[in-house]
Amino acid sequence: MSAHSVIQTYHQNNVMSADPLKLIIMMYDRAIYGCRQKDLEQTWNAIKMLIDSLNMEAKPIADNLLAIYDYCSELARTK
Repeated sequence: MSAHSVIQTYHQNNVMSADPLKLIIMMYDRAIYGCRQKDLEQTWNAIKMLIDSLNMEAKPIADNLLAIYDYCSELARTK
């Protein structure tokens, strides 16, 4: 088994066994990493996952988070 496949398996297991809060934290980390690497696609995918995870019935926090995520995605596009 190659080192790459071992790492990929580790990450897959980490995601599959994570609780919802851990998954959200992982998406924040992915978005931050994408910004630092100037990887718009990775940043946008992470922000999209964060948006998709919102429970829009949980007002007003969901609306506030959506506004923040929209703002972050606009910032990422302009950098």
